[in-house]
Amino acid sequence: MFEDALRYPYDEGAGLRALAIGGLLTLLSVLVIPAVLVSGYTLRVLRDVDAGGEHLPAFDDWGAMLVDGLKAIAVAVVYVAVPAILLTVAALSLLLPLTESPPTWLVAVAGIVTLLSVPVTILAVYALPAGLVTLARTGRMGAAFDRRALWPVLTSGSYLVAWLLAIVVSLLAGFLTGAVVATTLLGAVVVAFVGFYVNLVGAYLYARGVRDSRAVDEADGERPIGATA
Repeated sequence: MFEDALRYPYDEGAGLRALAIGGLLTLLSVLVIPAVLVSGYTLRVLRDVDAGGEHLPAFDDWGAMLVDGLKAIAVAVVYVAVPAILLTVAALSLLLPLTESPPTWLVAVAGIVTLLSVPVTILAVYALPAGLVTLARTGRMGAAFDRRALWPVLTSGSYLVAWLLAIVVSLLAGFLTGAVVATTLLGAVVVAFVGFYVNLVGAYLYARGVRDSRAVDEADGERPIGATA
């Protein structure tokens, strides 16, 4: 899976063109619309890989890509909303010692929120890619929050491995691009194009993890009762 993901952006023919367009759009993300288009293309990649594709989809039908991007961003905002609120409250609670005799109940609430903020944030970050893959496959935003559909994926080993690999790739890329930015004048360009490459690798890993988990689930469903793996 990992080697396939690293090679995925270098698809013959479409690869270089997609990397060039995607890198340029990422570079122009500050203009908002390019960022939405990148999100839409990422959703297209998730849909294609989830369906069994191993080649980059084309950069075409820009209108549909824009709509997909808006859907993906909306889903992401919902996923991160609760963690963001909890983290904000946790950060503000650090100011309590600076106040004179804060109420005991307020200190208790702040402590509970702080304890909850970390696991809730991790859960949201873990579940979001699976939700986006489900959105990509069904086209329905509500499906991205369907607990019955997501639970088998989130508890599968294949998705966990894919998610961890995507995190490792992102961390390594961040470290390497940080070093490049510090030593070159083309730092922003490098970050944009490497960032888009990492985005494609991550999208492949997430969709592949969901696809593999679904294949295992379907295989288990077809196994006769009492049979062993």
